Amino acid sequence: MTWAPRQAQVLRLLRAHRFMDAVQVHRVIYEPVSLRSCQRCLTLLHHQGLLVRVQPSRGGLGGGSSGYVYGLSAKGADVLEAIDDAPRRQIPYVKDPETFTPERVWHQLDVNRCFIALWRALEAVDGHELVRWNSDPHLRMRYQLAGRYQVIHPDGLAQVRSPIGDDWLFFEIDRGTNELRRYRTKVGRYARFWDSGAWRSEFPVFPELRIVTSRQSRVPRLVHAAEAGIRGLYHLDSRAVSQALRVAVAWAPAFLADPLGPVWEPTFSEVPIRQNLWRDPQREKRVESGVW
Repeated sequence: MTWAPRQAQVLRLLRAHRFMDAVQVHRVIYEPVSLRSCQRCLTLLHHQGLLVRVQPSRGGLGGGSSGYVYGLSAKGADVLEAIDDAPRRQIPYVKDPETFTPERVWHQLDVNRCFIALWRALEAVDGHELVRWNSDPHLRMRYQLAGRYQVIHPDGLAQVRSPIGDDWLFFEIDRGTNELRRYRTKVGRYARFWDSGAWRSEFPVFPELRIVTSRQSRVPRLVHAAEAGIRGLYHLDSRAVSQALRVAVAWAPAFLADPLGPVWEPTFSEVPIRQNLWRDPQREKRVESGVW
């Protein structure tokens, strides 16, 4: 069977991001073509058995419902294996529709919203681009520490290219349902990963950690939990760790509205982070002078 380019793009997109709704697929692949055309393609692929779909009952960081959410089926994975000559074991798909739960779906949609917002914002800045974005299930990093295997599992990983080099970011998405102590544990795992040095086989520099939360009231508490996670590694100098492992928290609506803006609250305030991420200096001068 011959596959239209956009049909193959949809399958590859869902391979990379696991779940997406029609609005997200449209923004990444179809714009400026109409949303209706995107929905027709998704419906066709579903009827052909290449996609599974579910209609969640509640919203994520952006709120509301966007209709059906789609994922790659086993048959869709078979098609990708054929058209891309890709190892079948490296193509994740929805094995059991019962696992297509609202909690898992909305969490992934929230990750996608961050990716799309950052990607679109960088498009407007000359010389900058989002050259890599990975999300679950492609981000399980195993390494050895003291003879035992450890796992780092970010929700997202971004590589941003600019004229002065590449920046790397880990993302964690907080939907306000997890206990804060879980983030103390998570940040402690990142600190151990940094301390192990195993990250050097993956990254030229250790990625900065960005936590995006759906609840504004949780921002200062997440900052405190992250600091506690770093201080909890008593054999390490917490200041030295914080200089290398830079962590910041943002309220989701502020981040989604201005992904490159000063929306981040850093841990260890004496340690600088890039508050104005990849801002265009010429744009800043125009803003200051009032000339656009």
